[in-house]
Amino acid sequence: MDDKNYKVVFLGEHGVGKTSLINRYINKNFNNNELSTISSTYICKTIEYEGKKYTFNLWDTAGTEAFRALTKLFLKDSNIIVLVYDITIKRTFLELQFWLDYILETFGQKLFLVLVGNKSDLNNLIKIKKSDGEKFGKIINAPFIQVSAKNGDIEWINFLDNVLKEYLKKTVSKKVDDNEYDYIEDDDSFQFS
Repeated sequence: MDDKNYKVVFLGEHGVGKTSLINRYINKNFNNNELSTISSTYICKTIEYEGKKYTFNLWDTAGTEAFRALTKLFLKDSNIIVLVYDITIKRTFLELQFWLDYILETFGQKLFLVLVGNKSDLNNLIKIKKSDGEKFGKIINAPFIQVSAKNGDIEWINFLDNVLKEYLKKTVSKKVDDNEYDYIEDDDSFQFS
């Protein structure tokens, strides 16, 4: 029997690959003809940690502006927020600030963020360098990875498994520092390299 359910919400603009990342993680597949997410859906993943099972509900949210108000509702009671951007479209990276502002306004500064730059298979189209993602991840105190949902990086699956286990380690064993997940509000210091 599962001890607890945790809510993991994937946020990011339309087309960044949130659905593909979730499908790659859960089903280990990729659909070239993935339809746009309308509203929100979730898929469950059970993780075993210290002999107990924990269920993570991975919420896939719509990225279009028309669904933002609805997406905000799905953030309620979130435990982990995965911010996703498309490394080939600079706007999707800049748009993360909207969600960071909303998260700060809604939840305060105690939160667990993860940053994912997707579509690393499109080498010749890259607009956001890996170093920029790493730098931004440090600013918001979030684990960062740059991957390709299409190419099925085992690195992505291992990364998310490790993130979920790290979250359990910090929350189940009550070793959470209240300031550990704070991120710097004034991120004017961030500049693309």
